[in-house]
Formats: sequence, structure tokens, C-alpha cells
Amino acid sequence: MRIWRAARAALIGAGLGSASVFAPASGQETAPPNALAILARVKAGLRMHERPSYVVYTLVRHDAIDNIPDLLNSYTLRIWCRTADNAALSRRAFGSRTVGNAEFITPAFDKPIDPGPPTADLLDVIRQTEGTATPSPATPAPSASLPPVIGSVSIVIETNYRVTSAGIDGGDDHLRLEARRDPDRNRLTDLYVDRSSYVLHRAVAHDHLYTDGRAIPERFEIDFGMREGVPVITAIHGQTDYTALDARNAGVPLHEVDYRFEGIAFPADLPAWYFDPRQYGAHRSELPV
Repeated sequence: MRIWRAARAALIGAGLGSASVFAPASGQETAPPNALAILARVKAGLRMHERPSYVVYTLVRHDAIDNIPDLLNSYTLRIWCRTADNAALSRRAFGSRTVGNAEFITPAFDKPIDPGPPTADLLDVIRQTEGTATPSPATPAPSASLPPVIGSVSIVIETNYRVTSAGIDGGDDHLRLEARRDPDRNRLTDLYVDRSSYVLHRAVAHDHLYTDGRAIPERFEIDFGMREGVPVITAIHGQTDYTALDARNAGVPLHEVDYRFEGIAFPADLPAWYFDPRQYGAHRSELPV
């Protein structure tokens, strides 16, 4: 995404190991879930939802530098995206209208472009395995179902993050993640998970603002919700992460950015020319609104 005549990287490469979660046999005492069990249940829940082939949404961006609104880099886009490759047609939006020419973009995380699409799975980048945790003697055979109560857990060892419980925050289980390897790719640091449903409410991640040849660290807070039964990103708040700055970035101003993902819809199909910018000229009179 553009700012200070440059672009900003958006989010995270996040890789989390897989797991099989199941309940204890009848009559056995239910143990409280540990951090890995909670993470496994979150991942299993996300995998239950099929990713739509297309998503249409409005991206509202507001920027500020040292608490002064940055109008040049604040804008609203209407975006028609093919999720198989994140190819997208975008147009500037004013109120309920879209105006101007079509622009071809590829929304993505960890790239010099605005983040997106809202259906992106932040936990689905790397799946590495290095062994299986040993279950307790009382552990029953794994079940293929995913009941709401977590008891004993058989987990493929998490190789990209160390996962610990940081307690309860606002009624959510707060998980803290630390990258075991490749911190530039594995950027998630915190997850906030509903204690009863294991739905992911919020995440915190490292990000970067690319400007004037520098990559300036930023802290992103990401909110999640459901649209038509699909987990989506609903909002992102980012600001300069001064704790991660080094001497090369001395004197960096406070940059803040807010994104809202609105008007999210999942059409069954979209015209193929939306995703081929060479055809935009021939279809100028058919641009979507």
C-alpha cells in the first residue's frame, strides 16, 4: 500500500503445525485445554470453512503521521477479487459510487500493497512436521469429530512457533506466539480466542512500512468476524513499532493506519476479464460499480 511516495508491506507469513483434537472417553475427567490444544482447535475450526472463489469488498483506509491526518494516503477502494491467486480489479469509491479507471492489483500480506483479501487465512502458509507428542496412558483413540470440549490432545509438534498461554483477556484466551525460525515470515505474536467456541477474535502481528528504501517495523492488530458463515478480517490497526526500530531508522515519525473491510460479499462468479488488465480498455463501458 502506498504511503510517503512508497508502499507498505502488509501482514504476516504465519505457519502453524497441524493437530488432531478430541474429547476424553465417557467417565474420564476433562483436563483444561493447554495452549497447543486451543491453537489446534482454532485451526481446525478455520479449516472447516471453504474459502469462497470470489470476494467483493470495500477497503477503507485512513492514515495519520504524528497524529495529523495523511489525506494523500487515505482512500476507499471497491475491490473484486479472485481468491485462487488474489488477482483483483479495483476502483476508487466515493460514498456508494465507484469512479475512474479500473486498476489491477494483487492484495496480499507481507507485500508492498494494501492487505487483503478479507478471506485470507493467516494460519495457512507453512505446515511443517517434526514428530508427534506422546499422549497420556489414559488417552483414548483419536476421533475424527471435533467436539466443543477439549480433553486429551494428540498434536503434531509445532515447528514454527512456541505457543504459551498468557491468561484471560476480556473473556478470551490469550495465546502468545514466538517464532522458532524465520521471524520475518512467522510474524504472529498474539491470538485472542473465544473460550467457549474457539473462534479467533483478534491477532497481533509484526508488519513493515516500506518507504524511502527503508523497512520500518509496525505493530498490527487484526480483528476477525463472520460473514455469511465465512471467517473474515474486519479491521486492522497499525502503528510504528518503536521497540523494534534500529539505528538506521532513527527519527521515524509515528505512523498510524486503520483499515476497514466493508460490504463483503461472495459472488458465485465474476467475468474473467476483471482479472486481465489488458482487457480493461475494451470493457471500459462495463466497469463494475
